[in-house]
Amino acid sequence: LVRSHHTWSQSSMRLHVKSTPGTCVLVVLCVCHHPICDAARDQLSLRNHFSIENNTTNLKYLGFYGCDPTTQSGWASLCISRNLSVFAEAKEGGMDGMASVIWAFFRNAIPPRTGLQLRPDYEAGWASQWNSSCGADTTPCISDLAKAGTVFGVFLGDELLGAGVTVSELTTAADTVKRDWPEAVVCWNEEWAPVVQNDTYPIRASALHAVPTSIDWISLDFYRLDSTAWTTPETEYATKVYPKMNPSQRALQVPQAFGRTHDLCGPVCYVNASESGCCSHNHGVGGGQTNHSFQWWDNHSAEVATHYYEWALRDPRIIGINPWYFGDDRPDNACGS
Repeated sequence: LVRSHHTWSQSSMRLHVKSTPGTCVLVVLCVCHHPICDAARDQLSLRNHFSIENNTTNLKYLGFYGCDPTTQSGWASLCISRNLSVFAEAKEGGMDGMASVIWAFFRNAIPPRTGLQLRPDYEAGWASQWNSSCGADTTPCISDLAKAGTVFGVFLGDELLGAGVTVSELTTAADTVKRDWPEAVVCWNEEWAPVVQNDTYPIRASALHAVPTSIDWISLDFYRLDSTAWTTPETEYATKVYPKMNPSQRALQVPQAFGRTHDLCGPVCYVNASESGCCSHNHGVGGGQTNHSFQWWDNHSAEVATHYYEWALRDPRIIGINPWYFGDDRPDNACGS
């Protein structure tokens, strides 16, 4: 459902949709009392049963970094979370679960390495979440959730190679999951450079030349302030990511959908767009965040969502859309909170 293809008649509460022949369009009308979700929810309201009857798309999932079944049930279809207790509620709301297991496998690196590295006891770390702690407390085990059908896979982590994890360590983590749970969908999100610019990436052990066979889904972060926010990812997925994948592997998209209103940045970055020097820690100028009005960010996020969705419809390698992010704003040291 693309904004430019519909007209809204407020007085008669009608939505007129023009669909392409051969497509099935699901129209979801949401009432939201917070402006940050106005445009994004319009553009990205998909359900797991949403189908497009043509041969160009495998788009199935909509999720967010920040799974909240209370507010996302009924319009999102993917829940990625470290909180294993959330998946039963998510399933009731039509969301399939994917357990985030980054700390089962990785830890803060020991010098001279920096960032993250594979835990020396990763087998025990994985076992504690997979099946060995069941019944020890109120937290369920992933194996029980898999049997109940509330989770179908795991999320290994975010920007692991960029944080110093080696390709060999990433492969070990994925292989360990598949050994115990062959049917699992294994997913991870990565920073741009180790994958797209792998030939020149300075940390050679973390430069990706082929997606490990035990990984099913890959996604990349790329946040910009103009049309390159969507044109560059579509081009580079095709030329630099897909050649590293086998035919059965799929990709997630990560449209940018972030901004600030809940800290001291708000009055400066959103009200007075001419002010400079604020929010520098949230991706920084040129990296997807800078000083713009709230309305500018709302419109830009909607435009990004529209173009990512159109891309997904014509690209059979895309399995889902998983924007960054959904939830409360995080503190920003540059803004004094």
